[in-house]
Amino acid sequence: MYDNKIADITPTFDYIKVAFRNGKVLHEQCSAGTPSSQGEIKVGEVGFILSREVFGEETWTMAKADATANGYRLPEIFELQLVVTKIENKEWDASLLYRKSWEWASNFTLPMYDSSGYGVGAAVFGYSGCGYATWYWLGNDSGFQSSGDYRFAI
Repeated sequence: MYDNKIADITPTFDYIKVAFRNGKVLHEQCSAGTPSSQGEIKVGEVGFILSREVFGEETWTMAKADATANGYRLPEIFELQLVVTKIENKEWDASLLYRKSWEWASNFTLPMYDSSGYGVGAAVFGYSGCGYATWYWLGNDSGFQSSGDYRFAI
């Protein structure tokens, strides 16, 4: 699905590197323009990179297209939850959650149904805490599409 390794890149946004080593979750916060090869967490280690910057309201299709066009992807729910539950940093907690908005949190879509009809949806995460998750319509049988915030993952 993903390489699940720290990539050798120089993001143009503030980011966090998360690695799994010896049963521990390690993290490093990095500034825009800092190569991912710098620091204790090394390129090639098992983990991921997550942008701190949140991009505004877009449909899932446009958020996914923006991530893909820049060589990134959308984060998965486990990555967002891991950052806010295993990394003790209130600054990151505040930037990922308690924003009163949902973020796209999946690169995959699923057929969905609710009382308003049938369609296709994708996961969203956040809103008021790391236990909050649901899904938004990508489109349904009445033509409705949802918009949400998003960030990049590598």
